[in-house]
Amino acid sequence: MQQYCPLEGFKIFNKPEWIDQKVSDRLAVNYWILGESVVYARPKGFSDLPGVKNAMALNEDVASFVSSGKNPYIQIEDYLFLKGSSSKARKYFIEKINKDNRRKSIIFCNTTLPFNVAIKLAQKFNTTKKYVHVAKNYKDAIGHAKTLSDYVQKPVDPLISNILENYNYNGNSLSPVEIQSEKNWQIKTPEFSNHALVINKNILHSTSTGFLRSNHIPLVDKMRYQCLSDLPENSSLDYIIINGGELKGPSRSARFKFMQSLKEWHKKFPFQMYITYNANIFTRTAFHIAGTVMPFKLRVAQNLKHALKLVHDDQKKSLPIEIKETKAAPIDQRDIENLLAMIGNMNWEVEGFENSFKISEDHPFFYVYQSIKLIKEELDDLFADRTRLEAQLQQSQKMESIGTLSGGIAHDFNNIMGIILGNTELALEDVPESNPSYKYLSEIKKASLRASNIVKQLLSFSRKTHHKPQIIQIATHIKDSLKFLRSTIPTLINIEQNILISDETILADPIQINQIVMNLCLNASHAMEQTGGTLTLSIEKVILDDHSVKDYSGLKSGDHVKIMIGDTGPGIDPKFIDKIFDPYFTTKEIGKGSGMGLAVVHGIVKNHNGAISVESSPGKGCKFNILFPMTK
Repeated sequence: MQQYCPLEGFKIFNKPEWIDQKVSDRLAVNYWILGESVVYARPKGFSDLPGVKNAMALNEDVASFVSSGKNPYIQIEDYLFLKGSSSKARKYFIEKINKDNRRKSIIFCNTTLPFNVAIKLAQKFNTTKKYVHVAKNYKDAIGHAKTLSDYVQKPVDPLISNILENYNYNGNSLSPVEIQSEKNWQIKTPEFSNHALVINKNILHSTSTGFLRSNHIPLVDKMRYQCLSDLPENSSLDYIIINGGELKGPSRSARFKFMQSLKEWHKKFPFQMYITYNANIFTRTAFHIAGTVMPFKLRVAQNLKHALKLVHDDQKKSLPIEIKETKAAPIDQRDIENLLAMIGNMNWEVEGFENSFKISEDHPFFYVYQSIKLIKEELDDLFADRTRLEAQLQQSQKMESIGTLSGGIAHDFNNIMGIILGNTELALEDVPESNPSYKYLSEIKKASLRASNIVKQLLSFSRKTHHKPQIIQIATHIKDSLKFLRSTIPTLINIEQNILISDETILADPIQINQIVMNLCLNASHAMEQTGGTLTLSIEKVILDDHSVKDYSGLKSGDHVKIMIGDTGPGIDPKFIDKIFDPYFTTKEIGKGSGMGLAVVHGIVKNHNGAISVESSPGKGCKFNILFPMTK
């Protein structure tokens, strides 16, 4: 926990034995070191001689920690809580001050009028060349000390600087701001990151960036638990402040899970208020809606200064921070008619929202309008999900039906071909090579072997072949496959690799994974064999949450390996996209393709509990995306 001066940003250092130290029956003292060269003293009570003697002894101990223990320093004496002093105590204090050669300047603040007069008279007889100044309050005193000091120390972390600049403390005396931030509080993922710190042991401030998905919610929960456990005993996170200015947005499932997680947190560790600032209109509207059902206060602030003011107001320690409040615009009958007309004309069956109702944010109907818009967008997303799932189901059922049919035919055909091939081989043993029939029997055998190969492809597509899965490092395996690929692809085609993983593993049959890579890469090269181009293969780790997993039929949320194989060829006509995985479908010329390549790839991927999709448009090449679940 680091303390800071809320006015100048100096780091503050103290020791427990310097705070509320009782030096006599009537006097207690407090000492802090501000920056590297300022000692701040705040006595409390009545200054008697025994108390002053003990205080000055403690002062010497404090001074040994400032300005390297030997260089000049500045001292601020804050008398806000000093009720008076004896003449002997004052005399002793002045003698000690004059004898201390390191204390080059002394600044008094929050003094009484008689004391101010006494200081001005004493300055006329000052022979020590010490600089003595009387300031109105702590703010003036620390500002003056800064001009006298050779050491100016600002917080390194720009986020801490921003908090102090917006704290706008205007008290008469020092009240340090305590800020704590630990490495294990921070969240950093490819899609989402969060920087957390705690202010004054009870305000959790987070700055979120990226896109929040449901799989990030447990990380946020863990961060809150970690923050609370690292704070001093009996601390509590009474306020949570979120800077949402760099957050691109949460997914729909993430919004729901996040609010649920806040409710669960509140049950275990009740807090007073949740505040967001710099949020977009979507988030602000969601907060206004959720605020009516949450067991804690939800507030939307304009900026960090406003957020801190909401906290201080709730604590009944309001600071004089001016936030301009706008007056709500009046409502007339035309506003009501326009709102009703907008609702009546809304087409709930068509995606989109026609914005015909123009009002400013200060209008009473503004959040009513935004709430309706939000509900419409949520329904559009739900309808889009349903349409996508229906299409996936239809495709899955079609492929399953074709696979079942192909598997049945393949087995029957395989039995027939086994008989033909067996009898042909027996006949070849009985017929000499000089016999004209030997040539015909050989052709029958070749044709039977080709037919058997087609049967194997059909069985692979129908997922009825036996495969031997094992845990493999997918990146290493594919790199080995690419070594053999270069010799089979024309030199006018460049191969680009972008492999972003190393040790990640999947459960797969290595021979069939090699078959997938070779098949798709050769298809890509065939698409570019006339014009040349670039074949790209990338491998990366992706995390699918409950929302993003809906884009991939048959997958579950969690960690996956994504393989992308793309080309810069002519692309695929949109009317053929839904058919490319069908057996015997091909767009190649007669004799150049069996139509089983992609069907086999599809069957292997599904047999490995994976998913495959294609992105293509005429003239813009083609990309195949394959996802396999990672092993744990």
